[in-house]
Parts: sequence; C-alpha cells; structure tokens
Amino acid sequence: MKKLFSFLALKLIITSYAQTLKDFSAPEGYNKISEARGDLDQDGRDEIVMVFNTNTRATKEEYPETDYKRVLYILKNTANGLKVWKEAYGFLISSGMGFSPEYNSPPEVSIKTTP
Repeated sequence: MKKLFSFLALKLIITSYAQTLKDFSAPEGYNKISEARGDLDQDGRDEIVMVFNTNTRATKEEYPETDYKRVLYILKNTANGLKVWKEAYGFLISSGMGFSPEYNSPPEVSIKTTP
C-alpha cells in the first residue's frame, strides 16, 4: 500500500508541473517584422523568436495615434510544430517613437548562444 501511495503521489507531482504549451499560429491581422533562431535552452533544437506589429492601435498617451502595439513570441520547435513558450507585450517600442520616426527601422532580434 505504501508503494502504491508513493507512486501515485510522484505521478501527481510530475503531471502537475508538466509544461503544456499551446500551438502557435500567427494571429490574424498581425504583421511579422522580425525573426531570429537559436538554441535558448541548450536542448539541441533551435527556438524561434518573432516580433509582430499587432492590429491594436496604441492609445494617444502611449504612442502617437497612428502606431500599433508590438508583441514578442518565443516559440519551441517540436515534432508537433511550433508551440508558444513565452509571449511578451508592452516592452517593445513602436516605430513612431523616437526623434525621427520615419527613419526608425524594425527591431533587430538575434540570439547569441555560448558553448
């Protein structure tokens, strides 16, 4: 009985901490502006980082009214396709910000890995 209880407790702990990732598909109306590939977690498979302009306009207090908010996705490349590992909003500044918005280029994303 003690072994059965230990087995069930271990199985419950393992399944409760298992990471379930949702499938990725580019949201409708989003415009991809940057992409990079690299092995972020040293598992031998490249992860993909993508930056999108969303279809949501920024408020006048946040950015100039013609700009759109941006989102960053970090995607795991699995046998079942791309899965969303991380998603971040709000820290990427839109192209309308800065001293000379017409000369601002899309953000350049790169992944540097160390052996």
